[in-house]
Amino acid sequence: MVHPTDLLRTDSTGDEGSFVAPLGDYKNDIDCGCSALPCLAQKLNLEKYAKPRCFLGVLTVAGLLSGIVVKYFRGTSQIWSKHYDISQDTVDWLIYTNEIFVGLFALFLAYWGNRMHRPNWLGALTIYLGISCIILAIPEIYQPFRQEETDLDTVNGPVLCQIEKNAQLTDLSVNINNQVIAFGIIILYQVVYALYTVSFIAHGVTYIDDNTSSNQSPIFIALIFASQRMGKQSGIYSAWMPYIYSRENIFVSVVWLLVASLLIIAGTLIAMFPKVMPNTLLRKSVNSLLSIAAGNIVSPEFKSHTDGFFKSLWRLLKNKIVLLNITAMMFMQAAIVNFNIKEKDFNQVKYHVSKYNDASGYSDPALIQISTNLLKQPLIAVSYVAAGLVIAKLKPKPKYLIYWNIKSFVAVLITFAATRFFTCAGQLKNEFGGRLSLPYCSWNCGCFLDGPFHPICLNGETHFSPCWAGCTSYDASINIYENCTCGLNGITTASDGSCDADNCSTFWTLAQAHAVVSSALLGTTYITSLIINLRAVDSKDKALTLGLSLTLLTLIPYLPIRAIYDVIADNFCQIWGKKTCQFYSNNFAIFISILTLCFKVLAILTTIALLPFIGKIELYKNHNSRRESDSGLNFMRTNNIRNIYNNDSMNGLNSRRNEESEADEEQMALTLSPTEVMHQSEGRLNTSGSRSSRSDRINSYLSEGDLVPPLRNNMNLAKSTSRTSTTNSALTNSSLSAIANTVGDDHDSDFSSLQRLQEVKRLENKLNSSQEIPSSSESVRRPTGKVRSLENNIVETDF
Repeated sequence: MVHPTDLLRTDSTGDEGSFVAPLGDYKNDIDCGCSALPCLAQKLNLEKYAKPRCFLGVLTVAGLLSGIVVKYFRGTSQIWSKHYDISQDTVDWLIYTNEIFVGLFALFLAYWGNRMHRPNWLGALTIYLGISCIILAIPEIYQPFRQEETDLDTVNGPVLCQIEKNAQLTDLSVNINNQVIAFGIIILYQVVYALYTVSFIAHGVTYIDDNTSSNQSPIFIALIFASQRMGKQSGIYSAWMPYIYSRENIFVSVVWLLVASLLIIAGTLIAMFPKVMPNTLLRKSVNSLLSIAAGNIVSPEFKSHTDGFFKSLWRLLKNKIVLLNITAMMFMQAAIVNFNIKEKDFNQVKYHVSKYNDASGYSDPALIQISTNLLKQPLIAVSYVAAGLVIAKLKPKPKYLIYWNIKSFVAVLITFAATRFFTCAGQLKNEFGGRLSLPYCSWNCGCFLDGPFHPICLNGETHFSPCWAGCTSYDASINIYENCTCGLNGITTASDGSCDADNCSTFWTLAQAHAVVSSALLGTTYITSLIINLRAVDSKDKALTLGLSLTLLTLIPYLPIRAIYDVIADNFCQIWGKKTCQFYSNNFAIFISILTLCFKVLAILTTIALLPFIGKIELYKNHNSRRESDSGLNFMRTNNIRNIYNNDSMNGLNSRRNEESEADEEQMALTLSPTEVMHQSEGRLNTSGSRSSRSDRINSYLSEGDLVPPLRNNMNLAKSTSRTSTTNSALTNSSLSAIANTVGDDHDSDFSSLQRLQEVKRLENKLNSSQEIPSSSESVRRPTGKVRSLENNIVETDF
């Protein structure tokens, strides 16, 4: 295999006639990431695993584990919030604070991590995430959970007309100091998870994109996000375990600690990857070799640099494609996220479905179990992969991707409007003038004002809860409440659920189906928008572009726009508890739906505004530009030969030799013309089009980062341009083509069969010994036996 250090050729300033090529400053790129364990990398020969597919495998595992962590944390929030005496209103903000922290840190972390070492940053933050998960178990060790706190009958059981029962529920003492410590650790965990999220997207995705071809990149990126979605699905199931087995442990559990340990291992593996993949370095080196062999001399003063933070950010803000694309996704994100946060309140008002089931979803109704808990995340993952495959295989034009986004947004808008404005539920008992009041028949039941909404049907009327109806007993086998003091005409039994449940079941089913299908459609638009953002900027700005996207997609929806939703919701509250609203009026559902529609319309209009500019970007690698540059090497070599003969005539060669040289030159120009059909990695290429200028060919390589500056000032190259041209001409057309075809676009080649540094030096020595200024036209037309042997070695080498 080729070790990364084998790509460095810094000792090329020996003999004057030695062949040299600008290979670039790769000293900072070839490290094995985890510099603290260099012996481990050498003894285990880990360099052979420095491939894009290996990195993809480790990154998908990290995405899977992080998805489990976030869903488990949120799914058990109802248990640990009550245990640490954190109000529900605070928890509603607390479980989403990681999104706010993402917006605060995204720009700076994306920029600096990209400048330094992306795998190191991502690996370190993955390790820190695992450590923070373990730290989250510390408060639980000092104050364990009680069994009744994980008992569904206690957590979600009906509040009956029993003062003793209510008192028992509230008699859960908590240590104040431990509560403060637990709250601080939860905030710390959310900060670390936010930093990991930024690095996962801004560093992990761009690292994959930079080290794979533009044709493979959409599939790899889709797999990364799909794995995270499947992790969230696994996290939902994991959050059910405390309820299923009535376990008293939440964070001191086998599942949580196992996932935390695996995150630490995954982070260590990620950190061991180099700054740049060896295959990418080899490709840059060979392309530089081809360029200098064709007579392109890179100025020694040329040095790659990274612009400052504010200059780079200003460049992105002036990019209309990026700004419009991110803005469109921001409006759609604001609509989806904030409606999902308020969806339980919406369902409670619209369909009289209690929102006080456990946060994990284990005790949700069967319809939500099938739609949200079982189908939603897998369908989103499938939509990611499908979008990636379509982009990679069919290669649609950018405008068609925008058309798809517009159609998807319109479909989501229409189906939302068609399913959210139907009215099926009537008024509640004791609802007057948009306000609810406690009935006189249950005044002695001790019902709390902040008690949960749990509708029951008594005498054909829907009551707020069994406690409000005065029911003192419950038969769980038949879902019947008995001894209800608010019953009329001697009827003292009530059924569980709203009296309008049958009327609302169809509309509720349609609403849940819309939620699943729209999530899958929007999943495809997420991949298409991400690919457009990556292709609309320079390679050095990719990470900052994703950081800008994360900033706008999190801060705006979760802060100002969510505040708008909360203000509207508070104005339509019917019954206030001690800390939060328990039930909203029907006008709440109407205004929330209208506001959501407005943001979706803004997303559609912004996407339409993107159409005039989208044609300027190139989503896929333009092989023609590269092939024209490679085939143009023939023409450039012909010019080099002309320079050789001009030098010979200036040195006093006889006129007959000049005439023979001119004849041979013409013959060579015909033989090596750009219209020659060259064998490339994808078949035969006909370059019958117009030739590009030399500066265009050089810029073509520079734009793709393939022509890089010398490692240091090469005096051989600066002394004599003609000598360099003469030396370069020793590489024949077939050898240049062989090198280009060998490297090609296969960014995941197996380097295990390549020879090591000794073999590379042996080939260089054979090249150096064969390079002499040709004394006749025959020596120019036909390569020497040694050069032919070198060509054979190059062709036979398995890249």
